[in-house]
Amino acid sequence: MRARRRFPDGALAWIETPPTPSGAVRINLARPGEPSRRFPRTNVWFDPHDGRILAVRDGRAESGGDTVLNWLHPLHGGEAFGLTGRLLALVAGILPMILFTTGFVRWSRRRDYSERRTLAKFAGPNERPRGI
Repeated sequence: MRARRRFPDGALAWIETPPTPSGAVRINLARPGEPSRRFPRTNVWFDPHDGRILAVRDGRAESGGDTVLNWLHPLHGGEAFGLTGRLLALVAGILPMILFTTGFVRWSRRRDYSERRTLAKFAGPNERPRGI
């Protein structure tokens, strides 16, 4: 396999077949040092008719901006740091719901307390306001 000769340390992640008969076959290889094993950035494009290499992208030799983009998906899914990364992604996903719920509960309690104070303030001396 020519892709293996080009990147001997790469493990086959997946093969993308062309959408049209004249398109190129893309081989994705996961290499050590790349953040994502599921969607690696090391790619080799082949002509499906004669097998010649049309283009190559080395996932470890990209610019700083591409490196940042390469980390976005693994960080989002928690893949980047193994189980620890997945647990952090879980906490980061649940935390907004917890903050919303506790904020709503605190707001509703404060609103009820404020309404009771207002009712008590305007109630006559012999009247007992509702809710107190």
